[in-house]
Amino acid sequence: MSGQATRIEPLLRAAADMTWDQAIAMEEYAEPMCFTTRAHRDAVEALVGPISS
Repeated sequence: MSGQATRIEPLLRAAADMTWDQAIAMEEYAEPMCFTTRAHRDAVEALVGPISS
C-alpha cells in the first residue's frame, strides 16, 4: 500500500463511521471551502436549525 493510501485510510474510515449529525456538521464546516448557495443553506437550516458562526 502506498504511503498516501495509508494516510488516507483513517480519514475515510472515520468519515464512513460518522453519525448523521456528525456528517451534517462536517458538511457545514467544509461547505464554504467547496461551494455554497442560498438554497442549500436554507435547506440545511430547515433540517437542523440555525447554525451560529
